[in-house]
Amino acid sequence: MPPAALAGGTTNVDLPGGAAIPVDRHRGTGESLLLWLPSEHGVRPPQGATAEALARRGVETWVVDLHSGYFVPTGRSSMDAFPVEDMVALLREARRETGKRVFLAATGRGGLLALETARAAQTAGLPADDLGGVILLHPYLYAGRTRAGEDPPLAVIASATNLPVYLIQPTLSAKHWRTAELAQTLGRGGSRVFLHPLPGVTDGFHLREDADLTQADRAARSELPAILERAVRLLGRQPRPASDRK
Repeated sequence: MPPAALAGGTTNVDLPGGAAIPVDRHRGTGESLLLWLPSEHGVRPPQGATAEALARRGVETWVVDLHSGYFVPTGRSSMDAFPVEDMVALLREARRETGKRVFLAATGRGGLLALETARAAQTAGLPADDLGGVILLHPYLYAGRTRAGEDPPLAVIASATNLPVYLIQPTLSAKHWRTAELAQTLGRGGSRVFLHPLPGVTDGFHLREDADLTQADRAARSELPAILERAVRLLGRQPRPASDRK
């Protein structure tokens, strides 16, 4: 039987930069904690059900509402408003408060922030055992904007990470065709990359309301807590990087 979730709730975490970030905490009885950063669209209600189901499987899950904490409207460029140093402080607080190994998760443009946070935490001297890896759900890891018909280049941070990465990619995503390129780029930094394709599934399957989902999308969202649990366990078994990125 999976372990039961413990009492949680939404509380604010005060960060050094002065922001008070609402965090929806779903407490689990295991030794791992998933720190789930938002996408550029902010936190969506379906995430709460997924987080609660994951907590029942033993993985404590903190859903972080950065847009509310920083009073930033959602949108394509919103992720640029969140200081990476504050994200590192949030990661450290999760580790300090619970004693659990932290795993970062993010969707869309939140993937850039997750990778930047991981690198900054390592270069700031975070012990290797504190951060277990990064889970990316159809991330947008491209730099800048391009003209119509051009493919944007991958951001530098995509090749500057040496933590293990679990990449969940719906096959009906516009980004699916560049999955192999992304995995290869992530691997250049020393990451071990695990690919998890979702056949017949569209982007945002775990964030949109039921009425906007296909049958395949609904099935994937139902399975997501189990997918995330397995991802955390798999990443947690990987060797820690030999040295921090500098």
